[in-house]
Amino acid sequence: MPPYYLVCFLFVDLLGYKNLGQFEKASWSVPIGYNGTAYLLEHRKFGMGLFATDKESQEIVKKISKAVKVAQPYFEWVANQAAKLANLNVINHSLRLHERYLFLTNEYKEKIQEAKSRKDEKIHTVYSSNSWGIERPYYRLKKEAEG
Repeated sequence: MPPYYLVCFLFVDLLGYKNLGQFEKASWSVPIGYNGTAYLLEHRKFGMGLFATDKESQEIVKKISKAVKVAQPYFEWVANQAAKLANLNVINHSLRLHERYLFLTNEYKEKIQEAKSRKDEKIHTVYSSNSWGIERPYYRLKKEAEG
């Protein structure tokens, strides 16, 4: 099966299937029909699954995998729209990721502070008798902080 979040986006967001919500060990549950038979797609504690009582489940899994590949441009569009609007919702369950975030936030704050403290500074460089340049560290540091 493709990653659970792509299957959820495919069926709930793109195709409009109903998400039955969370249950004790399931984060989402979507009922689907195929050839007159009801199936249940669920993301449970131990992974994604298609729950059925017949042999068509393998065929359905193959079709879902193909559909996720075809829908890839839609997923990229959704991600780009969310990023443009600062509409991302990320739940952090990783101490290492959080520590990296804190490190980068601290680096940003230090660069911005250094940029502010050097706002009026100018560095004059003479390249030759006819050529010289002026650098203002403020702009470089601000760009580094925001880049």
